[in-house]
Amino acid sequence: MDDSLDRTLNAVGPRLKQLRQRRDITLNDLAAQTGISTSTLSRLEAGKLYLEMQRFDVGGLAAEVVERLLEWIGY
Repeated sequence: MDDSLDRTLNAVGPRLKQLRQRRDITLNDLAAQTGISTSTLSRLEAGKLYLEMQRFDVGGLAAEVVERLLEWIGY
């Protein structure tokens, strides 16, 4: 993965969790709103998904996850 995607994915998890909690939304609610599974969101918030994506080099999936979350955030 390229450096900008690395930085983005590193920052997404903590930011996502912060925004989700601020909006008082559960992981299940966020999963329903974004179409991303609860387990994927949980791993992303915990920083585990990023490591999995690096190991399997799934940049396309990473970009799709980030794109859906940015839509949810309102970017």
